[in-house]
Amino acid sequence: MNVTSAGVEKTQQKRQRNGVRSGLAVVNNYFHKKAPDEPLIGMELSGEQRAGGEGALNALYAKVKEFNPALTIIDFFTHLRFRYIQHLSAVTPGLSRGLAALPELGWATMPVSVHAAQSGAEFERLAQGMARSLDYSRRNSWKVWGDFRFHMKYRISSFKVLEEVGLGHLIPIIPDEVKQGFLLSIMPFYLLLPREALAKVLPAADYFAPSITRDEDPYGIWVKGSVIRDEDGNYLASRKFEDVILMNITDICPGGCVDCYKATLTREAEGEIRLGENLAHRRERLLHQAEALTRWLNAHPEVDSVVISGGEPLMYSNGTFKELLGRLAGAEHLKVVRICTGTIFLGMFARIDGELIEILDDFRERTGKEVVFNAHIANHHQFTPEACITARKLARKGFDIYLQMPIQMGVNFFAEGFGDREGVQKTEDYFVALSAKAKLLGVENYKWIVEMKPRIPEKVVPLELLLAIFGMTFERHHYSDMTRPSYLEVLCRAGNVYLSYDKLGSMSKQVHPELGMVAYFIAVGTKTVVYFEPLIEGVNDQPMKRPAEAYTTQFENDKKRYDEHIYPILMRVNELVSRAGKPSGQAEREELKAQITKAKEELVEKLDEQFPPLVQVEI
Repeated sequence: MNVTSAGVEKTQQKRQRNGVRSGLAVVNNYFHKKAPDEPLIGMELSGEQRAGGEGALNALYAKVKEFNPALTIIDFFTHLRFRYIQHLSAVTPGLSRGLAALPELGWATMPVSVHAAQSGAEFERLAQGMARSLDYSRRNSWKVWGDFRFHMKYRISSFKVLEEVGLGHLIPIIPDEVKQGFLLSIMPFYLLLPREALAKVLPAADYFAPSITRDEDPYGIWVKGSVIRDEDGNYLASRKFEDVILMNITDICPGGCVDCYKATLTREAEGEIRLGENLAHRRERLLHQAEALTRWLNAHPEVDSVVISGGEPLMYSNGTFKELLGRLAGAEHLKVVRICTGTIFLGMFARIDGELIEILDDFRERTGKEVVFNAHIANHHQFTPEACITARKLARKGFDIYLQMPIQMGVNFFAEGFGDREGVQKTEDYFVALSAKAKLLGVENYKWIVEMKPRIPEKVVPLELLLAIFGMTFERHHYSDMTRPSYLEVLCRAGNVYLSYDKLGSMSKQVHPELGMVAYFIAVGTKTVVYFEPLIEGVNDQPMKRPAEAYTTQFENDKKRYDEHIYPILMRVNELVSRAGKPSGQAEREELKAQITKAKEELVEKLDEQFPPLVQVEI
């Protein structure tokens, strides 16, 4: 995809006409004194503070450089974080003992540079000024790092700011199409973590490069047959299972994850227009969605669980979220509300405040409906003191936390091939470290997900290699059931496919060198799921071992249907993608993009026809 200034302007005009706002654009509008319809949590800032984003970060950067040219804003953030954890550890002995169970999470081992230590007095005066702007007393400057308003105000939301505050080296080469088309968001928290965690929010230079395996909707939550709509056609929820629905309530997510399976909606400037959906962050729209969905739930008693997701669902204010729960309280057969959130581990820990916890607890006690958290995490580096504090606040009120971790190259997976011993060992180390810390913290190591939006071979996690390493790590019984994840899954349009090393015996594949891709056939009972992956030389370019005899006939029939109905469309898509990757004029690029979209829509229809979803649900 190529995004030009003209294209961005055209998109903005469409949004103004249709009332559609995409993700972080709403946040940035607020910071530039264009308030969104729903007051965003953490943004109740007054006067000069509302400039946020560029102005706030640049002013902070200049002030830090005044203290010492060798200092960076990272040094100042480290100071704030150190003070926050130091104070909480001093006044909460139980916290100190809890952190001691995870040695490297203790505040005493948090790195503070020599220059930052020498500038402690200047930093503290700066922190006291921030405290006053947040309505704290000067002596409560330690609270700044624990205030969500601070984190939202000083997040990095543009590539321009990234360069201007001395952090351009994090993404050295960014083409204009990425600068204009990708909605960057880096929370201050991420800047203090190792590169493997920071990689979660840094887009590649070829993020928008044409790819035959690129999918706008890899989980199929926006397609006909999955979407629940009201009588006017407005989105209410998505349904992939008999007993649970996914209620996406906003397009905003400051978490910034580059390869979220909903990145089209949350990270791409034109994404909402391409999807044709409106999840604008507005209270009135949300409450209508909740009321209409409650009526639908009451007509479908077999559905007893709702997953509230987004974007980041907790970007709504406490008051609005309470109203949302009040509407869902009327769903007579609803038993469980699951909040799918990045707030605990992805740098937004301060959003889980006491008022929100009381709202959730009151809803649970008043209605008898359970509330649980599905918490996104990237790797073990995100088991920080802040995350531990937040998790323990929730645990004290009896709220369970279920971890969800996408397997991503350079974040928690590092093996480039079967012979890459160093990469294999680092991957195993990361898998074990996260699992061990989850057990110590008392959170459920619930679900690991094969990265669902592969674009180029350098970024994809190869399925066969992953299953081999996963089996080597967890299926030789060195670790207890409490340590290993409950599920490893591929989440695709057909549904959730549960994986293990033994699954290789019920898989087959077609290798397409001419397309630069591989098609896997994964048996799920008597059905087959087709899963595409970029071709990686020396990794997935060889035929698989003959599958178990029970699946031989099934796969033979599958491949006949695939060759007849699917492969010709793949050839057409590949030809269009190849043409789109060559220099051309703007008009031709737009025409090719439209043709690729149409061809991929046809591909999806044929896949659904020839390889139906695992669960056929009523919408």
